[in-house]
Amino acid sequence: MLTHTDHSTILTVHSAAVNSVTSELLNPLFSGILGLALPLNSVISSLIPPVTSNSPDGAAWASNLFSITPSTSAPSARFISLLLSRPGSDTVPAQLAIGRHPSYVTEPGRVQYTEPLSEHVGALFWKAPVKAITVWAEGIELPVQLGQSNTGAQYPSALLDSGTPLIFTTRAVANGIYGAIGISAATDGQYYVPCTRPLNMTITLDGFEPIALHPLDLTTSDNNKCIGLIQSADAALTGSSAPADIILGVPFLRNVYTVMAYEPPDSSGTFNYSSSSSSPKDIQPRLGLLGITDPTKALD
Repeated sequence: MLTHTDHSTILTVHSAAVNSVTSELLNPLFSGILGLALPLNSVISSLIPPVTSNSPDGAAWASNLFSITPSTSAPSARFISLLLSRPGSDTVPAQLAIGRHPSYVTEPGRVQYTEPLSEHVGALFWKAPVKAITVWAEGIELPVQLGQSNTGAQYPSALLDSGTPLIFTTRAVANGIYGAIGISAATDGQYYVPCTRPLNMTITLDGFEPIALHPLDLTTSDNNKCIGLIQSADAALTGSSAPADIILGVPFLRNVYTVMAYEPPDSSGTFNYSSSSSSPKDIQPRLGLLGITDPTKALD
């Protein structure tokens, strides 16, 4: 479902994670993948540099979207935001918003923002440092030892990715999370959780408030046993080419309202972009997050 209001868009998202992709003819019911990483991460853009004329170029989707001319036809604010629903629940809608906040977010001023972590060439991903992961067991707060980033930074980094159906981290961090509730990896390397045992935890990114994760998002049932949706992936996360130390996929994103902004908001969280003050292709990305899970209700 697509609706337009004041040159902004709300899109109902039917699925955010995929296992396979097939070619489809472009038509009004087209279904596919939309890349939301920052423009600097675009391989096409690096091969076919963007231009300011109407000539075809390799500009990323978001760059083209926010530089639509005339400017009165472009989104009224330069941000994209995401809500993911939980299967079997209609509490949170699955929506992709462009240029305005969805009606579910009644207090957008509460969204907190930070500048994404950058690589040597600039910001490629929506990524932030992980300041803390905390598990509660029997009412006791149990901080998980995180260690440093594989880059040598003080804190490990986390990349937010709606195309990843799990949360992936290192074996050491996964052992710390599950060890807090007395669980260790099985002989196949995966973590299995008793289906009657909720995993009560929060993740704290950069300067954000701790984000509570709903226990229903942290396991999935398979043949009468529950598999943890936080798993280790050392081979992908510990090498020099690893994009981050932790990948926060769908289980995390179901618990936050995520804003991917291409300009900083003001102190009240409002975007006041003026096309006369800077070029639409000038990007000052900000990652915005608002926790939407009440841990007390989630455990009821």
